[in-house]
Amino acid sequence: MAENSSSYAIEPPIDTRLNGAIRAFGGIEDGVIIVHGRSCCHADNFLYRVMTAGHNKIRLTGGGLRLRDISTGGHHKLSLSLLASYEQFKPSLIAILSTSVPLMMGDDVEGVILKLKKRIPVPIIHLPCPGHSKNASLGYDMAMSSLCNYMGEGDGHQNQRDINLIGLKSDNPFALSDLMELKRMLKDQGIVVNAVFTCDTFESLKKAPDAELNVVLGGEGIGLAKKMEDTFDVPYKVVSYPFGLRGSVEFLESIASALGIELDHRSIEIERERLKEKLERVYGFLEGIYNLKTAIVGESGRAFDLARFLNDELCLDVKLLAVTSANAETARRQDDDYFEHFLKVEDRLHLNEVAEPMNIELMFGSSLEVVFCKENNVPLTKLFYPTIDQVFISDYPLAGFRGVGNLTELVLNTVIDLNR
Repeated sequence: MAENSSSYAIEPPIDTRLNGAIRAFGGIEDGVIIVHGRSCCHADNFLYRVMTAGHNKIRLTGGGLRLRDISTGGHHKLSLSLLASYEQFKPSLIAILSTSVPLMMGDDVEGVILKLKKRIPVPIIHLPCPGHSKNASLGYDMAMSSLCNYMGEGDGHQNQRDINLIGLKSDNPFALSDLMELKRMLKDQGIVVNAVFTCDTFESLKKAPDAELNVVLGGEGIGLAKKMEDTFDVPYKVVSYPFGLRGSVEFLESIASALGIELDHRSIEIERERLKEKLERVYGFLEGIYNLKTAIVGESGRAFDLARFLNDELCLDVKLLAVTSANAETARRQDDDYFEHFLKVEDRLHLNEVAEPMNIELMFGSSLEVVFCKENNVPLTKLFYPTIDQVFISDYPLAGFRGVGNLTELVLNTVIDLNR
């Protein structure tokens, strides 16, 4: 029993409304989040924030409610948290996320906000996020949609060929590098990224209606896109997360079609030739991983598109696609033909029971899959949140044209390392 004790470790939940909202607001560079609740609700999410986001961009505080506050109410602690957060960070936006205890107590959060309005002259958003409520995608969508209420401070007209990217989560592995690559690809086509939800300043996000189109990556944050269409008449287009050559070309084609412009196919051909030369160097290794039994465990917004790349371009046999957080696109895509089995992950024990008989030979997941992979001698490539035992500070995109070579290299080295 001692040898396998790590299998029974209790992990803080990630598929919760609270976690999703924190990840949405956490990407706002000049914002601050206050978790209004017991210390445990703050501590779990603070741990993930510290280990997955830049240490200079944590900006996540807590109200620190204790047992005695349950009888008297948490409004006083919230007032202190608001004042301290504003004084310390001078943010452009404060988001209050109320967890189970203050919601059950009936804390008058709106009253506290109103009382401090003159002392804290910035927008304050309040969202109910009880810790037991699933799912993270819903919390993410709620937080994103709430930002629409503060938009409209741009120049009043839509700039042609300007787009907003919605659904890029800054705490995903390699996310910032992916963003740089997507901006580069779009710039080559004469398309400008106006705002990134959420990997931008609040001031930039407020000017989102100036864009001609909202581009929703993998369906994440589609609620915001729909609300902006209703409020500001900004249309939206749901696109796949651009993994692989095919995914990257389709990404550009979808956006160009929605904007009504022609693509510069010459730049695409240049990228294709560069990639061909790189992959020819490892042709023998690619033959060696042909039809490898593969499992993917991650969020819906990227997992489906990764599965398609692995199946169509690397010729891996994707046995299992396990979604840790479902979004609005999940139901439509769960019967696609580039993987054998679909699973909505409810708990790790069930996931392990499903995956173990499949004799998986390669897994794509997060730090939460480490124990399973060690016990079953399966190579693990960490591409999903939360990855807490690696750092990502170099320019190493996995999306877009440059990402094809990097992702292929990562897969090959993961398999080679385990077999040394």
